Amino acid sequence: MRPARFLAPLALALAACSDAVAPGGGDLLERLNALPGVTATEIPSHYGYPRQFALDITQPVDHDRPNGPTFTQRAYLSHADEDLPMVFGPNGYGATEESWEELAFILQCNGVYVTHRYFPGSRPQPTDWRYLDIRQAAADHHRIVVLLEAIYPGPWVSAGSSKSGMTALFHRRFWPDDVDATVAYVAPLMFDVEDERFLPWLAARLARPIARAQVTDLDAVPGDVVVNATGLGARILAGDPTVTGLAGQVVVTAPGDADLTVSLADDRDPDAMFYAIPRLDSLVLGGSAVAAAGDEPPPEDAALTARILADAARFGLHPGPVLAVRRGLRPFRPTVRLERTGRILHCYGHGGAGYTLCLGCVEDLAAQV
Repeated sequence: MRPARFLAPLALALAACSDAVAPGGGDLLERLNALPGVTATEIPSHYGYPRQFALDITQPVDHDRPNGPTFTQRAYLSHADEDLPMVFGPNGYGATEESWEELAFILQCNGVYVTHRYFPGSRPQPTDWRYLDIRQAAADHHRIVVLLEAIYPGPWVSAGSSKSGMTALFHRRFWPDDVDATVAYVAPLMFDVEDERFLPWLAARLARPIARAQVTDLDAVPGDVVVNATGLGARILAGDPTVTGLAGQVVVTAPGDADLTVSLADDRDPDAMFYAIPRLDSLVLGGSAVAAAGDEPPPEDAALTARILADAARFGLHPGPVLAVRRGLRPFRPTVRLERTGRILHCYGHGGAGYTLCLGCVEDLAAQV
């Protein structure tokens, strides 16, 4: 959901001081274009901001060699007033002219949203994947902050959700003095490889053994509290039509020569995503996320398996033999439902992020009991 014109009152209040001349001398567009390596273009504004700009910023491909090859990084600046704070959104993916952060609307202030290096609009040519790492990306963001601080000297706050939340934290880790605060709404960092022993270990800690039964009515389930974690079943049991199945296919291989301390993901093209997730003694390669027509996953797709293995080779991975090919449906919902209604605690709609989000969701549920 996109915000309405949350800044409309602010736009009216600032209209007089945001027209032609910016404090410090000269029109804001001229001052932006005077920044080293910046080409600014004024574009139609969104969400009630007085002015908005597309910024093309020249960046080193390798910040350790600032005089080496360069690329152009795209960012979008939503200008309210130079005396107001700046919300910095280092996107984990691509930014657009409609990008926004909730914090900018809460603070009623400026915002700048940056396309991550190597995503469309910010990709070096030729593309050398050695320089796609969190340190180089953080250096991109540091340079943007330093450039724009010349015009926006007030407080800076970085923010983001999901991979953008991770990107904000990575920037803060390498350049802690760039911003005054960081608000990572969600930052699903994994500090170790996924362990297949997790679910059996978790089940062994239950006070009672797991019992399987057919459930057609949540209200008929006995107990003081009932946790509805039925995934796709919540579409019927909770009467929630927003729950859909996303068909996924992964290839499990032996480690081969792969580094099991490194995870990799490339989801620039949702129809041809690739990821590599290490486990203790295997490697999970994916993948796909296609809306399923029914409640059963489609059969194994040999062409998809071949594409996943070809992508692994393209990224320089050399996995071992294929151990298994797995298909399934991920219970997707536009937002995870995590709330209590009466004695029913709903917890579903995690899509493919159940392992990542499970501990935080359990803590939230326990607080509602």
